[in-house]
Amino acid sequence: MGIQEKIEFRPEFSPIELHEFGNVFDTVRARLPKLFATFWHRWSYIPGETPALLVYAEDGAVALCLVREDRSLYRAICVGLHGADPYSATGPTIAAAIRSVGL
Repeated sequence: MGIQEKIEFRPEFSPIELHEFGNVFDTVRARLPKLFATFWHRWSYIPGETPALLVYAEDGAVALCLVREDRSLYRAICVGLHGADPYSATGPTIAAAIRSVGL
């Protein structure tokens, strides 16, 4: 039998991270041209074993998913709305990950 170490990393987003995401969401929403405003309508937090922050379009479709890959790496995943191909990129902060996908 090997030695099993207890890993202390908690995957949940902290209140500070949720606040940061809210600020980034508002910043992106303010910058988007009116033509694209319907694709950045509201956001929610899905806690659990693999927590995620989701941005929804007005029609309820998921437009973006943000997950934490480790303590200092976030992945923003742009979900392909209306047939577009999904893509993702990472960043060391929430803001950097969202900027890395062009927002």
